[in-house]
Amino acid sequence: MTGSIIKRGKGTYLLRLSLGRDEQTGKRLYRTATFHGTKKEAEQALRDMVNRYEAGGMVSADRVSLNAYLQEWLKVAKKNSVGERTFHNYCAHIERYVAKTIGRLPLSKVSVADVQGLYGNMADQGLGVPTIKLVHTILNQAFKQAVRWRKMNYNPAADTERPREKRQKVIRAMTKPQASAFLKAAETTDDSALFHVALISGMRPGEYLGLTWDCVDWDEDRVRVEKSLVTTPGKARFLGPPKTPESRRSISLPSNVMAQLKDHLAQQQQLRAVEAEAWRDLDLVFPNTVGNFRDLRNLSTRVFKRTLATAGLPQEFRLYDLRHTCATLLLQADENVKVVSERLGHATVKLTLDTYSHVLPTMQKRASDKLGDMFFPDP
Repeated sequence: MTGSIIKRGKGTYLLRLSLGRDEQTGKRLYRTATFHGTKKEAEQALRDMVNRYEAGGMVSADRVSLNAYLQEWLKVAKKNSVGERTFHNYCAHIERYVAKTIGRLPLSKVSVADVQGLYGNMADQGLGVPTIKLVHTILNQAFKQAVRWRKMNYNPAADTERPREKRQKVIRAMTKPQASAFLKAAETTDDSALFHVALISGMRPGEYLGLTWDCVDWDEDRVRVEKSLVTTPGKARFLGPPKTPESRRSISLPSNVMAQLKDHLAQQQQLRAVEAEAWRDLDLVFPNTVGNFRDLRNLSTRVFKRTLATAGLPQEFRLYDLRHTCATLLLQADENVKVVSERLGHATVKLTLDTYSHVLPTMQKRASDKLGDMFFPDP
């Protein structure tokens, strides 16, 4: 354990304690404190800091705020250790839910009651369980690091009660006749290719809106998911990595959908020629009218809902339900669950089974009928 004293002015010294290197980033870590007094007194204060650290306590008693610490934690421990999408989500959730509440408290004074109160207030505001759980994940990681850095004596998020899901998430999926009616209605729009790809591929909206032409394999009739459109409130949209490592995948498409993509490409090239200098060449398969990123909300609330109306389908369906429809219809058709899971880009088959458990009773009934036919054939 080493430390140093840097003179900052008359009777003012900066005490700096070296804490080694961060395990994830490899950067040198320091704990600093400003001291007012004589140099001899500063030397004693530095020794006290070292003793407190080696005894397992905080190395100083300054009143750095939770907000200030979280910014340091994001920069040092997270910026280069998580994906760009995750980092932006962390920043957004800290700014929206923590900064103006417990974020103003001194880091060393944050208690279990403070964190529990934050979760309770979020629930009272009608925020969903997934949002509260993500805030908990962020704070829990941050406080754990603060303990390792000797900035806190304990992790106040560790002993909190996290909210539980009150009811199972409702999965809406179109029936086969409904899906056929939707695709037929989509053919009357400029987004026919988009909606066909969305439903048939099972991709997430961010994935097909982030699809680029270099990821379309014309020879093998497939598309590769290598990036995704990231939309963060108050931030510029950008292409980032897919949601999980398993989300990087190749998806085979029927030949008629590939033919639609070829027609769509020809139409896009004509539009590009018309727009000329106004066109922003991002190589997107499904851009807006000037080549830029599509607005997901606009696509959902206007184009998608209007197509539902044309098809005579309930307005309760969401754009994301095209993905659910793909998975549900495949499982109902007795497609191998592993194949469906890989098409969706799920991390595990268990996630696929848990998400689409509403299909399992039907699948079990068909399995039972098959066994009955094997061993108890009709005379």
